[in-house]
Amino acid sequence: CLIKGDNDSGVVLQSLKTGDNLGLDSFGNVVLFQQQQQHEQQLSSLLWSIDCVTGELCFLSNPMMDSRIRCDLAGLMTLSSNWKGWEVFRLMEAGHGYVDISSWMHSQWLLCSTLDGRVTACSHAEALNDDNEKGFCSKWAIEKSDIGTGVTSSKSHGRYLSINNGTLRTYHQNDEAINEKNEDETSNNREDASNKSSQDNEANTTDVTATAELENPDDGSI
Repeated sequence: CLIKGDNDSGVVLQSLKTGDNLGLDSFGNVVLFQQQQQHEQQLSSLLWSIDCVTGELCFLSNPMMDSRIRCDLAGLMTLSSNWKGWEVFRLMEAGHGYVDISSWMHSQWLLCSTLDGRVTACSHAEALNDDNEKGFCSKWAIEKSDIGTGVTSSKSHGRYLSINNGTLRTYHQNDEAINEKNEDETSNNREDASNKSSQDNEANTTDVTATAELENPDDGSI
């Protein structure tokens, strides 16, 4: 079985039957350490990193924008016009019709999304729980659009990969309604502010006129 290490430092490979852990001795040989021996070993000799090497390799490309998703060494997800290694991703079965999407060159990073539409990278450890505190979702569904091209949607958030004003984001059909509502509210607020400003100007004009009449009364004298 796999036992998660502290601070995402790796995993311990342990036999379910005997409880022995797979590790490296001082000569670099792969050996099994019995439970009574484990306290004598440094934790680093028992920790392993696991990389996924299965799944289909592909480009995540937007044909209308001629842009590919790109993942750099630090896990920054951006857009690129290249067709190179940093633009290659691996699709791995995640069960129930969903896939995990990892960078091919930097396999420690998975493509993730958040509820507010951000597209980012998360580690394999963060992706183990869809209800993680950062709100990352690493599970995606590959679907077909009306014009036959593939689209990718987030499992937890129901949002679709998209490009908005040159930025990689996810999109939800309710976003347009929310944006229209916000635009209407902004327009109404501006109109209210304009009407209030006009009323204030009219009131100030009336006050100035009344003051001028008091200072220069027309008593009919020559």
